[in-house]
Amino acid sequence: MEREVSYPKVTKAPPDSTFYVSTKYESLDYDHLDSEVYIEEEEIRGKKFMLSIVIKRVFIFSLIGIFVGTLGAIIEIGIYYGSFMRYSLLYNATHAYMDEKFLKLCYLWTMSILAPAFIASVLVAYGEPMAMGGGAHLALSYLNGINIRDIMKYKFLLIKTISLILTVMSGLPTGKLTKPPPETYVAKSETQTPTQSPTLPQYTSRFGRRTRPN
Repeated sequence: MEREVSYPKVTKAPPDSTFYVSTKYESLDYDHLDSEVYIEEEEIRGKKFMLSIVIKRVFIFSLIGIFVGTLGAIIEIGIYYGSFMRYSLLYNATHAYMDEKFLKLCYLWTMSILAPAFIASVLVAYGEPMAMGGGAHLALSYLNGINIRDIMKYKFLLIKTISLILTVMSGLPTGKLTKPPPETYVAKSETQTPTQSPTLPQYTSRFGRRTRPN
């Protein structure tokens, strides 16, 4: 005879309440499961299922590498051509206004710095405030298990890329050439294996994963 299982009723937390747990602040779980129940589930599903999981992981890892490399190339190409257009304009203006209209040349140099920086500031302030700063702290926090909202949105990535290109074009010292960009931390962290607690029993599986110790 099957036993009926009753589940607790899910209620919506009232606003400004501190007596309910919100999934908005839930941490991400990257730990491997080292339990006998999970190992039995692996053995029941079989070798083909476990092999498919390994293949999916390798495929996703490859997509991450391609995406990060493409994003870095887009940023570098955008900075190169944007800076080339800016300095070409300033070069021609310097030869044209150096003798007679020197004040106009100073205004042009000032506007070439302020205009890209102003556009980048407006995009970040009114488009996506989460895109401010270098972004390394957000990437490292997310990869260490802190669930940061809106960090994986297309809008965040687009505004972050455009604002970075415009800021470097303006000549501001943003650390772009001295520090690695956020996508470098993402790519580097994908190659690191998570550490396990030394107090937990270690398992090794016949499928290359884990088995119960004798």
